[in-house]
Amino acid sequence: MKFSYHWLKELVGFSQSPHEIADILTQIGHEIEGIHATGEHISGIITGQINTISPHPNADKLVITHVSTGKETLQIVTGAKNIKKDDIIPISPPGATLSDKTVIKATQLRGEDSLGMLCSESELGGIDSAKGIWILPPDTPIGIDFIDHAQLKDTIFDISILPNRGDCQSHVGIARDLSAYFKTTFILPTLYSETNLPTSSLTLTNEITTVVPNYTARKIQVTTESLTPLWMQSRLLACDIRPINIIVDITNYVLLEMGQPLHAFDEKNIDDQSIVIRYAKPNEKFHTLDDNTHRLIEKDIVICTKETPIALGGIMGGSNSEVTHETQTIILESAHFDPITIRKSAHRLVKRTESAIRFEKGIDPVGVITASDRAAHLYQSLANATIYQTDQTCISKKTIKKEIPFSSHAINSLLGTSYSDLILENTLTSLGFQILNDKITIPTWRERDIQEMPCLAEEIIRICGIGSIKATLPQHGILQDKPAPLVSLQDKLRPFLSHLGLTEVNTYTMISKSECPLFTTTPNSLIQIQNPLSPDESVMRPLILPSLLKVASHNNHRQNTHLKLFEIGKVFGEKPEDEQLYIESILTGKWNPNAFDTVENCQFQHSMGIIKQISDFLKLQIQYTENTESYLHPVESLTLVLNEKKIGKVGMIHPKVAKYYKISDPIYYFQLSLTALAKHNSSPSQFTPFSKYPSIRRDIALLAPQSLPYAKIEAILTQFKPKLVTHFYLFDLFESDKIGSNNKSMAFAFIYHDLNKTLSDEKVNRAHNQFMTRIQEELSVTIRK
Repeated sequence: MKFSYHWLKELVGFSQSPHEIADILTQIGHEIEGIHATGEHISGIITGQINTISPHPNADKLVITHVSTGKETLQIVTGAKNIKKDDIIPISPPGATLSDKTVIKATQLRGEDSLGMLCSESELGGIDSAKGIWILPPDTPIGIDFIDHAQLKDTIFDISILPNRGDCQSHVGIARDLSAYFKTTFILPTLYSETNLPTSSLTLTNEITTVVPNYTARKIQVTTESLTPLWMQSRLLACDIRPINIIVDITNYVLLEMGQPLHAFDEKNIDDQSIVIRYAKPNEKFHTLDDNTHRLIEKDIVICTKETPIALGGIMGGSNSEVTHETQTIILESAHFDPITIRKSAHRLVKRTESAIRFEKGIDPVGVITASDRAAHLYQSLANATIYQTDQTCISKKTIKKEIPFSSHAINSLLGTSYSDLILENTLTSLGFQILNDKITIPTWRERDIQEMPCLAEEIIRICGIGSIKATLPQHGILQDKPAPLVSLQDKLRPFLSHLGLTEVNTYTMISKSECPLFTTTPNSLIQIQNPLSPDESVMRPLILPSLLKVASHNNHRQNTHLKLFEIGKVFGEKPEDEQLYIESILTGKWNPNAFDTVENCQFQHSMGIIKQISDFLKLQIQYTENTESYLHPVESLTLVLNEKKIGKVGMIHPKVAKYYKISDPIYYFQLSLTALAKHNSSPSQFTPFSKYPSIRRDIALLAPQSLPYAKIEAILTQFKPKLVTHFYLFDLFESDKIGSNNKSMAFAFIYHDLNKTLSDEKVNRAHNQFMTRIQEELSVTIRK
């Protein structure tokens, strides 16, 4: 948003340079995006009056003008179409310099002498494009220095206004902050204050007071054809607003000065002097000033005369009530619209106008009348207008102002300062606050922003400066923080899995809606993102797996097919409490593609082996049950259980899911809920001495029916294994018609180990034979010889 240095200086009265003011604005919380000097290079521009205009004898599109400067008459050739005899215009005689550093020289155009140039706004540092020569008011003196007269030289600050600082969307708002910093009183612009004004026959009807709490309108009759004064035109141009006519220019000037959007209706287009504020009707059409027709919805605010919309409330006026150069009487609207309603309508209709931008951030609800009075003063002083009384509907009287507790001690304690009560009170009072005992009254223009004591502390340190806080050592003891179990668990598992050869990835937590049916039977119940950046990121993922599969697919298409990936991240369910932290991994391609002697494909036992390693590392007894998830292979998959609660999955990804992601190789996967594991992983890791005695291995091959799940077999082996067995593992799975199509052969290795002495074969064989007998008693299996 653009702000003029000289305009701010006029309101506050400082003496600092533009760059010093920019530093101060940054210090008090206003981000300066850019500083631009207008009129920096122009020189030698004077005013002149056109005495004659005649056709060029050698060019159809050019004319010859004779322009008087009061001292001499210059012949200037031009192609401008908007000039006429007696117009007063800015001219650049030979030797003058334009805003683009062009130096004007005497020349000939198609055989005729041209001793200078007629100037437009753009050539003098105004707007980027202009429709023609800059026509000046008829009372402009001739032959004077136009640069000083029109105040063309200025410095413009481009300030990024924060969403909570709607009060700073005006020169008055920024000036208020500067005056608090300089400890001076800023000069409030002159308002119209006459009494006993004539009344109009205007009637207002407000049907939607909840979203339009303040609506005012007043009749103003302009009795003379006045042009916008140059100083006002220059300020409008400096803030990127093109001057149009005195009526419209005053509304735009008050917008920049006071931050209150105004709108002027041509009175002759107001039927029966009646204005109605209502919601739009379904599919109601409205033609705006920019010559576009919009289809409205029921939540759009419209300003109507009888049933005909004449403005889109808070956004833009209609072409059917537009002010023209022939307009003599206007109805001036000054209103307060609901920020949320305006933001939604402006976003949907792609109409982020100067008015909509200000209403979106919020304006001063009480400033509605102030801005109307300011505009009335300008109309009366600049256009000799007749001002009528203000008609108003549902105007907020603000008899009850917002108050919050005030405590100097609380503010100093929060900031770590020792400001006196006088400094705190003077600083806050200069910003518009009122303090009475232990209560502070919030100014109406800050009610949406200031909520509690820390907000007041921010105002203090913003104006007084962070540099005013003295450096002190902490007064409290140092806290010995203990990491949360979930954080500690992550810190353990990340390096552990990396040492096993897995690579960590980080992916987005959003997936596409089309992926959801692959991983859940209730895809519509997942959390939907209301305004997604992309259709591929519109649903919060129920698993990390879809994100990992997209990474695998991306790599596969680039000939990188050997992947061992894991991610620690959040997954989301139907309810907020379903959000959990998981670790998930996929294995595909070769387990060790760089091996020299043997290259083995990733298999189910690799995933199982990693789960076993994690279980041993965390000293947890993770068990297995049958899997029911459709995205995993119906046979090569298991559910992981800890203390009879499901904590994850392990298995091969179902081929139909792999096909969806265009992956042809088998993919093996495991999942563990870190949220669940953290509750059981409170004991710190302890070092166990290595045994100097050898271990003994014994193998058992079981012939089991296909219907017998591995989880049950492992549970029985774990329950009845001899005490000397430190661990066991599956090392072979064999299926063939030779042993029967309904059977499977599973070979297990059992490691016998005594940490205190050497085991004898006799002792191990005796324990092992008893164990094999017990296995056959508990399971419907046969021991293969």
